[in-house]
Amino acid sequence: MDIISAIRARRSIRSYKRKSADRTFLMKMIDAARLAPSAVNLQPLEYIVVDDETTVSLIFPHTRMGALLPPQKRPSAQERPAAYIAVLVNKKIMNSGYEYDVGCAIQNILLAAVAFGLGACFIRNIDRDEIRDLLKVPADYEIDTMIAAGYPAHVPVAEDTQRDDVHYYLDGSGVHRVPKRTMERVVHLNRF
Repeated sequence: MDIISAIRARRSIRSYKRKSADRTFLMKMIDAARLAPSAVNLQPLEYIVVDDETTVSLIFPHTRMGALLPPQKRPSAQERPAAYIAVLVNKKIMNSGYEYDVGCAIQNILLAAVAFGLGACFIRNIDRDEIRDLLKVPADYEIDTMIAAGYPAHVPVAEDTQRDDVHYYLDGSGVHRVPKRTMERVVHLNRF
């Protein structure tokens, strides 16, 4: 799959099949993150791969995906991911300004997931203190993001829109729609 196809195929997956994710794929996803750009090449990011079913089930209630979906359409425990990747910031290396590093690393992880036939979703709406305790994360590390990963149980559809409202939604058939502003709305040539 070429990179443009992977970018077009990548969607935030919020429901997963009950099938284990291959640890080799998860490690390759982190390798892709490790190779992402880093400000001043400080590389403050570290990762915890969580693929143990018991630990995944303990983390699941401390993550919230699909906030714009009706409560009954948010993922249930039976649709939880097969794995999580915790994206950590080593605050001894970099205490501020690491957000761009995190964004670049996460995008690499999400695109690598597509290449391996996995789905993924980065989650910022998490209970950091509870996850810190579960994963025994030291105090000098910040848990920036959790990434859910596994085999998709649904396929969201991106669609161009002229509307100002770009909130994702479920259509009348239950298809998860993700409006994207058109090129004409986001590109300005030579000047605004």
